[in-house]
Amino acid sequence: MKRLLLLSAFVLVSLTGFAQTVCTIPVSNTFFQREYGTISGNYNTTSKLTYAINLANTNCLSSSQVKQITLLFFADQDKLEFCKAAYKNTVDKENFYDVYDAFAYFSTVFRLHDYVILQRSQNITTNTYTTTTVTSDYPVYFYPDYSAYFGVTGCNYPIDETTFYNTYNMQKMSKLSENSKAIAIKDFINMNCLSTAQIMKLTSILQMETNRLDVLKSVYLRAFDRGNFSYADQLLPTATYKLDFTNFIKGNTTTTTTTTIVTNNNCTVTTTDMTDLKNTINNSSFDNTKMTVGKQAISAKKCFTVAQIKEILGLYSFESSKLEMAKYSYDYCIDKSNYYQVNDVFSFTSSKDELTKYVQGR
Repeated sequence: MKRLLLLSAFVLVSLTGFAQTVCTIPVSNTFFQREYGTISGNYNTTSKLTYAINLANTNCLSSSQVKQITLLFFADQDKLEFCKAAYKNTVDKENFYDVYDAFAYFSTVFRLHDYVILQRSQNITTNTYTTTTVTSDYPVYFYPDYSAYFGVTGCNYPIDETTFYNTYNMQKMSKLSENSKAIAIKDFINMNCLSTAQIMKLTSILQMETNRLDVLKSVYLRAFDRGNFSYADQLLPTATYKLDFTNFIKGNTTTTTTTTIVTNNNCTVTTTDMTDLKNTINNSSFDNTKMTVGKQAISAKKCFTVAQIKEILGLYSFESSKLEMAKYSYDYCIDKSNYYQVNDVFSFTSSKDELTKYVQGR
């Protein structure tokens, strides 16, 4: 029977200026479900992987929790990168073999297994962190404090400082061009909840005022403490840009009277996403396994067109499997008015009639 020494989630030992961290208890289910929802709702694969790895690096997880997050990724390489990061903080390493079931290819499983064996042979059971003052790297501006803010908000609650700091450093050290970096920053902010101070810090990485202004305008509605957003004009030293930004804030403030949580109205599943998804489903040996994988993929992406759903249904051999998937996919279709076209994938009239009744009942 497996036994754990339930002392605390972390055991900290001072050692010449370093802190040694040993995981003994996984994060609570409430915390995990919240973070899981954040990851599954992220439509950008790179951002999703970055967030998941940050979560694994800064929290203790069980093998079961690691497996659940791993299944959110389509590509085996992304799954492998996350699992490597998660292994060192996995509480029940003796159960880590269960995570292998999340992979589509045996070759990737072997690579992960080799990594696990290497870590065990080196007896790496702890993480070592240096104590760091994260604020020292940020440019010198006045950053508003969101903790005492009670005005109009644009999202639920800002991401934690550890996750933000890791993202900030990643963007700061990125070799992307200025324009590409601006796009990456906008995508990250729009897919997460950030405070005005966090948005200012990320935007300050950009050198061109035109890009800074573009980012600030694009993400204004996502700021948690939207009433503090005017402080971001410190990033725009040129008078014309500062005035443009000020007028933009005033124009939006006069029409905003209630709390708004912005969603991605341009939610799309890319061709690459579809290819990864279809490959993952096709690599499953049995229809019941394909069903599980398909449902996980669809619920993770959430915004398929009728044409894409028809492509997915075409991967299933049995009529009953197609029908079950067609029903499940309805809630995740962005053009429901065209859902009648899904009937084209069925061979039997009875299946078409059952799906039609199901849709009408919704």
